[in-house]
Amino acid sequence: MNLTNKYSHGFTLIELMIIIGILGVLAAVAVPSYTEYVTATCEQTAEANMQTLRSFMENDNLEWGTYANLTHTAGDANSSMMQKLHWKPNDDEQFNYATTGATSSAYTVTVTGSASGDCSSVSISETYTN
Repeated sequence: MNLTNKYSHGFTLIELMIIIGILGVLAAVAVPSYTEYVTATCEQTAEANMQTLRSFMENDNLEWGTYANLTHTAGDANSSMMQKLHWKPNDDEQFNYATTGATSSAYTVTVTGSASGDCSSVSISETYTN
């Protein structure tokens, strides 16, 4: 009778604990990197959409001679911004947009991440003058 074959199947508890430890270290390194990547991507998207919104605001100003105070809430298909500027952000569920302090020569654009999206920590505000 061969006793070594009887006990050579599977892993020992020590081997399993070592594997779990290695996976824990990998997760501790990977999760913060992924979070930083998502945040950086959200900020880049918000900046790009802010510049696109600025172009639409400038076109509207050329047509009407003034800037408008407008808002767009993530997921709102009928926002004042979409109706007036005919602009729909390419990330409709991720950000809220607002143009405030609008006069004939200046306005402020604020982009904030929606609470339900991956970009909830993003908040960017910039004032433009003509």
